[in-house]
Amino acid sequence: MGQYYIVANLDKKQYIYPHDFCSGAKLLEFTGGSYGTAAALAMLTASGNGKGGGDIYIRCYGDWDGLIPDNCIHDENIAYPEMIGYWAGDRIVTAGHEAENGLFLTDEQIDDYKNSTGVFEVPTLHEYAIKFFGNVSAQIIVAMCAEEWLREEKIWLYTYHSYLDNHPDILSSILKTYNISKEQASEIAFRVKNAKDKTR
Repeated sequence: MGQYYIVANLDKKQYIYPHDFCSGAKLLEFTGGSYGTAAALAMLTASGNGKGGGDIYIRCYGDWDGLIPDNCIHDENIAYPEMIGYWAGDRIVTAGHEAENGLFLTDEQIDDYKNSTGVFEVPTLHEYAIKFFGNVSAQIIVAMCAEEWLREEKIWLYTYHSYLDNHPDILSSILKTYNISKEQASEIAFRVKNAKDKTR
């Protein structure tokens, strides 16, 4: 079967889950591909976003009224998704479910896990984080979508590859944040799919 991973932030008590990015959870599965878990980690830990080309931001040369998604803060004519760089400087571990038990956990966290689950065995960080940390995959995916072409890719991905329960929620969050109707999303997903089919 193999070993499955999450990326855990020990300081903020948060994690991202590879399956939320439509990728496998094994190390070699989610470190490849484009704009999945590895890209999300890079964006979460980025320091200095918005200072140059290729960064993740929304530019506006007029009135911001109604243009800034809830997940952004703005400065003059640029809006930055808050999640980009949110983990910069934090202690982060790519945690396997078969890693050493108790590694990176405090005695108090181990006791909390045991008391909460009734399980005597010391948990791995993976087990502990899934139970006690917050999953911020959807938030970073939505932040990545500040870039229009990437937003269209994600709309296509979550329209045609929704094999996990939470994907409809992620797609809904993207559409709500960027004020996109379901009809517009269907058109976008169909257009991207056609473009991909032509390149095969």
